Amino acid sequence: MDNDVRKRLQWVRVFEELKNHTQVCLKCGISRPTLRKWVERYQQRGLDGLVTQSRRPSTLPAGRISDREREWIVELRARGLGSRRIQSELKRFA
Repeated sequence: MDNDVRKRLQWVRVFEELKNHTQVCLKCGISRPTLRKWVERYQQRGLDGLVTQSRRPSTLPAGRISDREREWIVELRARGLGSRRIQSELKRFA
């Protein structure tokens, strides 16, 4: 069991003992959403639920971009344009 799992298990055990999100969060120095997430995962899957999961999407987006578009986006970013402006440029010229 790695350190992250051990730490999360401790949070869950403290919560099971106190039954109070606020007290556990203050005592452990974590946020309520974080505590709720790990308690819920532990209740659903046990120790396996406390293992860090990849946040990478399981599938890639449907509209992959070409190498030419990728180079263009890099060029626009280098000029200091933000994501909304780049999206607008792509729509306008694509």
